[in-house]
Amino acid sequence: MRPNAIVAVFVALSACASPASADPAYVPSCNSFSYPSYIVLGGVDAHGVPDPVGTFVVIARDVGGNPLNMAYVTIDFTNCSDVVLDNAVSPGVTLDPTHRKASEYTDLGGEAYFTLTGHVGTRSPSTGAGSASISVGSVLCQHVTVVVLDQDGVDGVGPNDLYLAMSDIATHLLVGRSDYDENGTLTTNDAAVLLARLGAGGSTRSAPHFDGSTTVTPVVQDGGIALAWDDCRGATGVSSKTFACNTNSGTNTLVASFIAPSGLAGVTSGEAVLDFVGDIGSPLPSYWQMFNASTCNPARLTANALQNGTSACDVPWADVGIAGIAGVTYGFDGEPNRARMTFAFACGDGTVTPLSAGVEYRIANIRLAHTRTVGPGACAGCSAPVAIVLQSVLLTQGTWGSPARAGPDYFLQSPTGPNIAYWQGVPSGFNAPTPARNTTWGRLKTLYR
Repeated sequence: MRPNAIVAVFVALSACASPASADPAYVPSCNSFSYPSYIVLGGVDAHGVPDPVGTFVVIARDVGGNPLNMAYVTIDFTNCSDVVLDNAVSPGVTLDPTHRKASEYTDLGGEAYFTLTGHVGTRSPSTGAGSASISVGSVLCQHVTVVVLDQDGVDGVGPNDLYLAMSDIATHLLVGRSDYDENGTLTTNDAAVLLARLGAGGSTRSAPHFDGSTTVTPVVQDGGIALAWDDCRGATGVSSKTFACNTNSGTNTLVASFIAPSGLAGVTSGEAVLDFVGDIGSPLPSYWQMFNASTCNPARLTANALQNGTSACDVPWADVGIAGIAGVTYGFDGEPNRARMTFAFACGDGTVTPLSAGVEYRIANIRLAHTRTVGPGACAGCSAPVAIVLQSVLLTQGTWGSPARAGPDYFLQSPTGPNIAYWQGVPSGFNAPTPARNTTWGRLKTLYR
C-alpha cells in the first residue's frame, strides 16, 4: 500500500481564486495530473489515533504548475454503497457523514492532507473499482477505488476481517474493499496484505461510529492454552529444547495449542499471541531478531496452520485460506529483552468444523530455522536461553460473507507453566507475565498487541 500517496490536481479557476488569475498560465485543466488509484480506510490504534495507512495528500495546482492556496478538496464516497465513514480523521478534515463526504482546504503549498477511517457497512451490493471521486471546488477530477481494513466494524482489524476478506476473494470478482494489494484482482495475496496490516497495530480498534453503535464485541474467557516443542503439550511435545549451535541446517518447531471450551460450534478464524523473552536487563540476542526485514535473521521465523496428519493433536480445520505471522514487535512494552509475535488465520470457505469440549487442538506450527547460526553472517546469541510464552489464543465464530457472528468469540489463557517453552534453558530473571482479564476483545487487544 502507499500510505502517503500524492494526488496532484489541476483545478478550475471557478473552484479556487488565484492571485494571478488573469495570467494564461493559470488556465485550469484536469487532464494532466497524478493521483493514487486507491484510498485506504483504516481504524484507530489503542490511543484513538487514526491508522496512518489511511493518509494521503492532495496537491492542487493550476495549469502553470503553481500551487493553489485555499482550494476546497472533497473526497466523495456517495457511490461506495458498502462503505461507512467513521468519526476519526486527521486535523483539518471536515466530515459530512450524511452525504458521505470528507473535505479540506489546501495550504499555501496547495496541499490538503487526509487520514480517514471507516468500515464495511453492508456487504451487498459491493462496489468495484473507481467508486469514490476526488473534486476540487465543483470540478470532478478523478475516480478512485476504496479499500477497507475493518470489514466488520468491530474490534479493529482482526481475524474475522481476514475471514470476510476471504469470502470476497472466493467470489473471483473485483470487490474494491478487499483489493489490498491494489492490482485490480482479488487473490490470497490480498489477504496476506491485510494480515500484515493486522500485525502493524495501527488499527487495533474500530474507529467511533457516527450512529453510536458499538465498536467492540464481548468475549467468553474460557479454555486453556499450551505450547511445546515438536508436538502438542498433551501429545508428545516437550517443554525445553537444546541445540549445539553448530549448523545452519534444520528446523525446530513450536506447537501452539488450546483446550476447546464448550460452546464452540465452529471456529472460522483465530489469533495467537506469543512472547520471546531473553535475559532480563539485556536486549534480545540478534539470533532472535527475526522476521522483520531489518533484523539479523529475517528468514528464521515462519508459521503455518497446516495439519500434521500423524499427531493425536492436530489442526481441526482443513480449509485454511490464509495463515501466518502478522507481525513481530521488538522491545515490546518497553522491555528490550522481549519481542511479541502475532499469528492469525482464517478459513477459506464457509465450511464449519465443530470442536469437542475438553479436547486439545493445534492452532499453529511456529518454525524456527537454524539459518545464520555459524559462518559468515552468523547472528550472535544462539546459545543464550530464551523463554517462549504463548500469551493468548482468540477463536472467532464468523458467518461466511456476513459481519454477523455465528457465536461468541472465545479468548483463551492458561496459568504459567504449560504455555511456556524454553530454548537453551531458563533466561536470567525470567518471570512469566500474568495475563489480565477483561470483557471485550477490543480492550484485550490493547493489552496483547
